[in-house]
Formats: sequence, C-alpha cells, structure tokens
Amino acid sequence: MNGKDAYYFSHDANARNDLKISAMISKYGMEGYGRFWVIVEVLRESKEFEIEQKQYAYSALAKQMQCTIEQVQEFVNDCINEFSLLKSDGEKIWSDSLKKRMAAKKEIIEKRRQSANLRWSNAKAMQMQCESNAIKGKERKGKERKEKNKEKNIEKNSAKELLEYLNARTGRKYKNTSEIQKRLSEGHTADECRKIIDTKIMDPYFIENPKYLNPITLFRAIHFDQYLNENPGDYKQIGRRREPAPLIDRSNDEAMFAEMHRIQEGHE
Repeated sequence: MNGKDAYYFSHDANARNDLKISAMISKYGMEGYGRFWVIVEVLRESKEFEIEQKQYAYSALAKQMQCTIEQVQEFVNDCINEFSLLKSDGEKIWSDSLKKRMAAKKEIIEKRRQSANLRWSNAKAMQMQCESNAIKGKERKGKERKEKNKEKNIEKNSAKELLEYLNARTGRKYKNTSEIQKRLSEGHTADECRKIIDTKIMDPYFIENPKYLNPITLFRAIHFDQYLNENPGDYKQIGRRREPAPLIDRSNDEAMFAEMHRIQEGHE
C-alpha cells in the first residue's frame, strides 16, 4: 500500500511508557513492541478494526513479523490475557484503544463533512440568491427602461402636439420640438407650455416681432419662468400704445391672424 492509500490513525509518542506496553516489552523486548504495532496496523486496515482468529490470519501476521505461527499465537494470547492490550471473543481480536480512537476520528470527520455541507449549502443558497437578485435587477432595469421610454414617448407626443398648437396659432410650420421636450422632461406641463403660447402671441413686442414667436425663443430655459408668470392683461403700451393688446378668440384662428395683421398695419 503506497502513501496515498495508507490509512491514518493516531499514535501517542510516549506509547512505549504505557504500563501495559512496558510490561509486554519487559517480556518480549523491543521486538515485541514492533510485533504489537504490526498487529495494530493490521487491525486498522481490517473491517470493523477486527481480525479473525483463524490460521490464515496468524500465518499472515507471522510473515509480516518474520517469526513462526506458534510465536504469533503465543504473543497474541499474552497481549489478550496477560497484558490486556488486545480483546477477544474467541472468534475475533481487536484493540479497544484503536476502536475508541477511530470512533473519535470518525466523529471529527462527520462534523467536518456536515460543516462543509452547510458551507456548501449556504454558498449555493447565496449563489441562488445572487442569481435571483441579478434576474430581479435586470427585470427592474428593464421595467425602468420601459417606463423611461414610455415617458419619453409621452413627452415627445406632447411636444409634437404643442408645436402643432403653436403653428396653428401663428400660421407657421415649425418642426423643432427640442426645447419643448426639455421643459417637459424637467417637469413642466403641457398646460404651462400652452399658456406661454397663448400669452406671448398677445405680447405687443412679439406682435411687432413675430419672428420671436418660435419654439426656441418661447421655451428657452432662461425665459420659461418669466413667460409662464406673465398674463396678457399685464402688458402696457410702450411708446404709442396705451392699451394692452386685445385678447383673440382661440377658437377662430383666422380671426386671430387677421387681428394680428390689423394691429401691425395700424402702426406702420
């Protein structure tokens, strides 16, 4: 048996000083000490750590001890009956000390196995939890991405509707919705944007300079709060104007544009 296949068992470094072994050594010398450990090693390799008291067993032990079968039998009998180093039931022999040591070793191995299984179970559970969290994380991110895309689509559609409203009120064909979308993404509402449109088309300055009635100027960030807080009735005539610009019926775009042109022509 090579080193990898050899069975291990604990062996006290001072075993030779044990009273029973000392008594055995006093009769058989160190040769007896060697014979005893040969028997113990054979017991360690045997099933249930026991050897049958049969001729083949004594013959095998005699070969390993390099002595006669009769010498083996005499030595074994003395270890059983005189030195109490071995036990026998008439059919098998064993060592109580070896069995206790092997039982203790087996218990340690079992505890280590259970501990390893527990660590493995915990690691597996942790791995499964991590995988579950990863899946949930992906699902959450996917859901968040869908919600974000949904919000962007809503903002995009709202911006498009607001631009169409501006074009309808001004008779223009603007296509750039970038500033409108930015204000919507910042939390401003479509109603607020519509209010700015309705307010600024009544602003005398914008009536005189209709080129500023465009989505970039109206919804630029630096102007937005100011425009939002203005009302048509707040406008005062500058220079020749003494009255605020009249409100136009929103339900009639043609009337609105006609009024805008009328006001412009009156000051040319």
